[in-house]
Amino acid sequence: MASEKLSGFKKGMAGLGKRLAFRMMKKTSFLLIADLCNVVIDKFSDIYGSRSAGIKRYADIIREESIGVTSDIVETPILFGISLKSFLSTNLKDLTFIIELVFYTVLGEKWSYFVTKPEYIPAQLSGKKLPQYILRIVHCPFCLNITKEKEDESTLESGVTHGTWFAKLIEGIMQGLMDYIGLEYRVNGEETQCFMNGYDYGELVYTLYPKEK
Repeated sequence: MASEKLSGFKKGMAGLGKRLAFRMMKKTSFLLIADLCNVVIDKFSDIYGSRSAGIKRYADIIREESIGVTSDIVETPILFGISLKSFLSTNLKDLTFIIELVFYTVLGEKWSYFVTKPEYIPAQLSGKKLPQYILRIVHCPFCLNITKEKEDESTLESGVTHGTWFAKLIEGIMQGLMDYIGLEYRVNGEETQCFMNGYDYGELVYTLYPKEK
């Protein structure tokens, strides 16, 4: 059962656990994974008639897959048989810490080269008056092999970017965590800034909507 708030002791234990978990994991290049994803999107673009359609279809699939594997990740032991579920809480602010844990477990210390620490925006401070999270991409592995010949960002459909699929991958993980903890929210994520549009960093925004009864 998730606690109401993570204590400093639990966060310290999780910090040790994430390092051990990363050492035990099989290592894979994040740049290689990003490149392979772009190859799949190229194929989807051919199948579904446009790059926008290919990105959206791939994003839908990867979101559902990430929701499905989240419970497995949560229940995998990371420290002396203790699993990630021991470090979950119903406090929305603690979700930023959990996301950091997942990033570190997969990428190690290099995770901060690609993305910043997630920022939690409580509902009273959010423009939408709903809880939100902001994640910034400081070095984008996804735009690396996307050229003007493949497709300019400006020619994609409104609301679609080259990072849409990654936004939906994180959305799926967050939705999986919400469902596992028992919080009645529907997560919606979108990339609001992209390097391909000339921004200095990419930005992903996640909004929590109350689930309809």
